[in-house]
Formats: sequence, C-alpha cells, structure tokens
Amino acid sequence: MIDTVADTDSSDPVRLRPVAEVAPQANTIVAQVVAELKVLLPDIIIEHIGATALPDGVTKGDVDVNLRVPAPDFVRTVEVLSGQFTIAQPENWTPTFASFSDPSRALPLGLQVTVVDSREDFLVHLRELMRVDVSLRNEYQRCKVQSAALGARGYWEAKNRMLQELLGRGRSGIEGQ
Repeated sequence: MIDTVADTDSSDPVRLRPVAEVAPQANTIVAQVVAELKVLLPDIIIEHIGATALPDGVTKGDVDVNLRVPAPDFVRTVEVLSGQFTIAQPENWTPTFASFSDPSRALPLGLQVTVVDSREDFLVHLRELMRVDVSLRNEYQRCKVQSAALGARGYWEAKNRMLQELLGRGRSGIEGQ
C-alpha cells in the first residue's frame, strides 16, 4: 500500500536514477495534476510524495501523489478518478484507500487516495519524516539500491518491509502530525 508497482512480475533489475535527474519533470507533472484535479475536485488536498518529493536519493523515475479527502467525499472522489485514470492494485483498496496510475505522462504517475485522518493517511507524514531525517533517507536509499537487482517484486517487497517496520516502530509519531 505504501508503494504501487505497475509490473511486479518483471525479474529485470529495477533501474534507479538520481532524484535530481527527474525532479524538474516530476514537479511539472505534479503541477499539471494539481491544475487538472482542482477543476474536478476543488476541495481535494494534493500532496507530492515519494522519492521525487525528497531532496536527494534515487528513484525508479515515477511520480507519486497523495490525494487526501474528507470521509464523506471519498466515494465520489474515487468515482471521478476512475473516469480519468487507470485503477491500480484494487486488491489493496480499503474503505479509506484507493490507488490509480497514469503511465502516459512523461514519468509514470501514481495516485494514492486516502481519507484524511484514516489509518492509511500517513503518506505525507512519511514524506516529512524522510525530508528531515537524513539518516533515514540514506537507509531508504541503501534499501532501494541493494534490492534493485531483485527485480520489481523483490524491490517492492524490500521497500515495503522497511517502510512497514518504520511505521510499526514509530507509527504514533507519523500519524496525525
């Protein structure tokens, strides 16, 4: 649920790029998404998350956005987004979380919809923690670099395991900040 993977069946190594290499494109895509979605969903909170929202490190070269909505707006938001984007990993959906993708952009786009203050609403807080904690960011980068050779599934599993452990040991410090 923390990271979406378009093709986890590939055993090819994951190609990582420096964040600085793709940050300008990522920022342009986020600005486009904000402009597009604010017309459709004016009350939505849109946050750039994931590696390309961090000051340094490595990325697969995709862009992640967290769309935060009040609980009463969740179903309508998912309906609107279903008409605009590809549904991603519906097996991970919950009553307060949904994900979408758009591989047609200059960089692949992942959108994670969360209900504000729900259990799944930790993505912005995780980004903020990564931004301020250099050692944590370095640990995350090491995890990514070491697992890239495992292919998409192994890469995703290693990252997910690390982030779940982080959330498990400090979740009360991440939620609700």
